[in-house]
Amino acid sequence: MSKKKNKNKDIKTDYSSVLDKYNIRHYEDDYVIIGKFCNMSYSTKDWIETNRYKLQFSANKYEKLMGEYLVNAKIKFVHQAPFVLDGKIYFADFYIPASRTVIEIDGTYHDSMTQSKKDNDRDYAFKCKGIKTIRLNNAETLDKNQIDIRLRCVK
Repeated sequence: MSKKKNKNKDIKTDYSSVLDKYNIRHYEDDYVIIGKFCNMSYSTKDWIETNRYKLQFSANKYEKLMGEYLVNAKIKFVHQAPFVLDGKIYFADFYIPASRTVIEIDGTYHDSMTQSKKDNDRDYAFKCKGIKTIRLNNAETLDKNQIDIRLRCVK
């Protein structure tokens, strides 16, 4: 926490989000996730761990809103969960183990034909492993009712 002066008062400002706090609280649980890659080379495990934490702490506001929603709904999840599917490494924005569901928050970048094809291929790879994918665009994360509707199978 940092302190800001505001009209003769000291105000404490907390810049970390609910999602950041969740990630910190579940840091030890993360090693269970990383542990499933124990048969990989050290450099690959290190790359996965490093990139996962970079993705976690560079989450945009829409991803943070989704994380806050999941925390408030008391849904246990893994943020930026790594998966190796068909020899490719993927990071799921959110993975809910209890329902075997991946939630992806898609910005406008995902609207292109090229990225849409990659997303479909990825979703199919998850489906082949028995994992459902739910994709929400940025605007949908702003509406809790919309999230409730889209995640009704998760609760």
